[in-house]
Amino acid sequence: DNAINEPGGGGLLAAILFARQGHKTHLLTKTGTDLFAQVLQNTLTDESVDVLSNTSAKHHTDTVLHLTAEGHDQTVLYYSASYLSLEKSDCDLLPVSTSWLHIATMPADKAILQYLCKIASASNQKISINPQFVHTMPAKALMKILCKCEIVVLNRDEASVLLGAYCNSTEAAKELYLQGLRHIVIYDGSEGYTVMNQDTLYVANMPKKSKPLEVSGAEEVFAAGYVAEYTLTHDIESALTHGSAQACSVLTVAGARAGILQKPLLENLKVTISNVLKETI
Repeated sequence: DNAINEPGGGGLLAAILFARQGHKTHLLTKTGTDLFAQVLQNTLTDESVDVLSNTSAKHHTDTVLHLTAEGHDQTVLYYSASYLSLEKSDCDLLPVSTSWLHIATMPADKAILQYLCKIASASNQKISINPQFVHTMPAKALMKILCKCEIVVLNRDEASVLLGAYCNSTEAAKELYLQGLRHIVIYDGSEGYTVMNQDTLYVANMPKKSKPLEVSGAEEVFAAGYVAEYTLTHDIESALTHGSAQACSVLTVAGARAGILQKPLLENLKVTISNVLKETI
């Protein structure tokens, strides 16, 4: 029985991964003015992430409690407040000089998402998104926003919700592409990954099938790892390899941040995506 107090969340994990891979990284977030907010600030500063934060004395910094039994499902308790108070005006903190805007954990607020798309368009920024709010936002409204994004990373259940019917990853990727998404990546846990881009479908297995110690953060880290590599190389197989290596590493530790690989370590890691199938649609 162990207790780990560790900063986390999709945005923080993505920012740390980008920074560890050598990208100049800014994180837009909203916190309270409590001790947890200071821990987040210190952690991100140590990771060379520039924090763009508006604090709110009215709200505490968000807290999540994961109760995990090794090799079994986990119970997650959320106590959210500060990130839900994010407003359009907070987005004006974003720098206009960046090439990419990666959207991770945030409120399911159509107005904020539309404003972020407007900012990105005006600054010639490309958008990647890992929208973990699919279940709480009308699919039609969300699809209009996703069609403006360069890369969309979903899990299989989110893709099915977006389409209004259960689909396997291959069917979902094809259908989302036909509906206007440009570059779809579907993460299906231990079953592997599916990518649809420029009329070509890629299907790949996870490189190793091991019993995870703890699964929280794996999807967010996979998404960030894929995007971090793709923005540099525009090579889908290389992006899948890097995303997979990061996700597999995170699955072996308690506390996702500890599993995020540094650039030199990642480059020396022998991880191979097996059975990459390419099909032209």
